[in-house]
Amino acid sequence: MFLPTPPEWYTRPNWVAGFSCFSVLSLILHVIAVVAPYWGVFSISSLGITTSVYFGLWSKCTAMNTGNTVCLDWTPSTSSGALKATQIFGMIGVLTAMAGSFIFVLMALKNLMSRPALIVNVISFFVSAASSFLAIISFIVTFVMTPDSDSPSWCFILLFFPTVICGLTGGYLLLFAKKKGILFQKSREPIDYIKPPVSAGLPTKSKIKVRTINEPQKVDEEEAKRNKELIDSKII
Repeated sequence: MFLPTPPEWYTRPNWVAGFSCFSVLSLILHVIAVVAPYWGVFSISSLGITTSVYFGLWSKCTAMNTGNTVCLDWTPSTSSGALKATQIFGMIGVLTAMAGSFIFVLMALKNLMSRPALIVNVISFFVSAASSFLAIISFIVTFVMTPDSDSPSWCFILLFFPTVICGLTGGYLLLFAKKKGILFQKSREPIDYIKPPVSAGLPTKSKIKVRTINEPQKVDEEEAKRNKELIDSKII
C-alpha cells in the first residue's frame, strides 16, 4: 500500500535520540533529589554526645555518634508552609519531567514527531524547570527558618542540574518549532476574486473554454478558404 511522504517536521531529527537520553537523565536526577532525605544537615552537641540531623522533603533523620539513627516523617504539624511548598513544587517538577521524557522516548523509538507531542513536550519541560526553581527558592526559605542550620546538603545542589536540563530542552524545542513554523503558523490571507461584469463585453466563467496547450485546435476549412480569398484580392 502506498503511503504519502509525511511533512518535514513529522520526520524525527537526529538530535531527538540524544535529547531523549538527557531527559531520562534529568528525570532520574529529579527523583533522587526529591525523594532522598539529604537537603539540609546540622549538628547538635550536648553532654559529650554529638547528634547529626539531616532532613529532606519528606523525613528528618537523627544520627548519634553511638551508631543509632532514627528517621521520622514530616507531618502537617511539624512541617512549615515553606517546606510544604517545596514538596508541591518538587512533585510537579518530577511529574512534568516524567511526561516530557516519556514523549521524547516515544518519538525516538517511533522515529516520528507530531505537533501535539511537541507542544506537550515544550510545556512539560518549561513547567518542570519552573517548578524545580520554585522548589529551590522555597527550600531556601525553609533552610533559613530551620534553627541551628549549618549548610544545605547534596540533594539541594543536585536539583540544580535537572532544572537547567529541562529549561534548556524546552528552550531548544521552542526554537526548533519556531524555525519549522510548527507552533507559529501564519494564517493565509483570503484571495478576493473579482468577477468581470457581463456588460463590459468580457467572457463570463460559463463561456470560457479551457483546453490544454498540446490539444490541437480545430480549423474551420470554409472560414480559412474565405480568409485566403480575401487576402489574395487585397494583394491583386
